[in-house]
Amino acid sequence: MQRLYQQYRSRGDIHGLYEIREAALAWVNRSNAAQNTNWETSGPDLRIVVARCAVPLTVKWTDPSRHAPGRTGVDVVCSRSVNPQYGKKWDVFVPVYRRKGRA
Repeated sequence: MQRLYQQYRSRGDIHGLYEIREAALAWVNRSNAAQNTNWETSGPDLRIVVARCAVPLTVKWTDPSRHAPGRTGVDVVCSRSVNPQYGKKWDVFVPVYRRKGRA
């Protein structure tokens, strides 16, 4: 899956889906280690285009009512983009699912 996102790195005023996926993956891995859980992420929708973020990305569990009810995921959040013409801030939903074969 990582190889698929390699081609979607940040460039110019566009924040890359690769970096968004990596932020979500790192957060999910830290959460798994801290809470002894087994979540995995597949990555954001490849059709998403967002402005480059001017500050470090943050990640949080998604409010289920905001995206796809019944789907579990995290939001990768940018609180300030480099070009407000494309939006001052944004968040990208990244689905997560339970890894099989682990308690």
